Amino acid sequence: MIDQDEDMDWKLFWDNKAKDTDILNKQVGRVSGSNDALENDVLQKIEEHINQYLKIKNNEVLLDVCCGNGLIINLLKNNCSQIIGIDMAPTMIKNANKELSSGNTTFIEGDAAKISELVNTEIDKAYLYFSFQYFDSYEKGKKVIQEILKVLRPGGLIFIGDIPDRKKLWTFYDTLSKKVKYCIDELRNKNSMGKFWKKEELDRICVECNVNGTYYNQTQELPYSYYRFDYLIEKPNG
Repeated sequence: MIDQDEDMDWKLFWDNKAKDTDILNKQVGRVSGSNDALENDVLQKIEEHINQYLKIKNNEVLLDVCCGNGLIINLLKNNCSQIIGIDMAPTMIKNANKELSSGNTTFIEGDAAKISELVNTEIDKAYLYFSFQYFDSYEKGKKVIQEILKVLRPGGLIFIGDIPDRKKLWTFYDTLSKKVKYCIDELRNKNSMGKFWKKEELDRICVECNVNGTYYNQTQELPYSYYRFDYLIEKPNG
């Protein structure tokens, strides 16, 4: 019999990741199948991908939820007037301030479930990239979206990118050993991949929050497109 441990401690998990290596890409899990850090040309495609949906303007204020060490912020900071990053892992924020801080960036250590208490300015657009899976229940995911909506201007956008797709769970866990590990980790509440979301769950959150949501398949040029999808939320005007 497998003993069930406490829920995954994501703050500790990502703080340890930030301490494990000096390679910024690896700190935030941006690696290839062979565990090599993603190349700059791949990161460039990710920047273009995010901007394709958000269409960032140089007079806008952006919010990066679960910003990690600021890797994505560093890609987008020249496209906007101000960009704010929030992450609960203190070493991630420390590394962000050390390596990537510039005049229009602000990094805040804090819980994404309390964004409205941490951010005191109106946001034009927000994004969560490669991070929504770590809100590992429907209730947690909905709470974070609600918190972003509190600081998002009417007509603003939230781009949730690189979401593991529940329908493609066994595409990711594609060998017997991976499947066995997944089952054991799930029983122990220690699955380091977090939650594989369903499109329908995000659709439901949008209905409950009175916002518009759209599902998107990822293009094959992105590194994890074989098992992830994107979702765009628009806050209505008025």
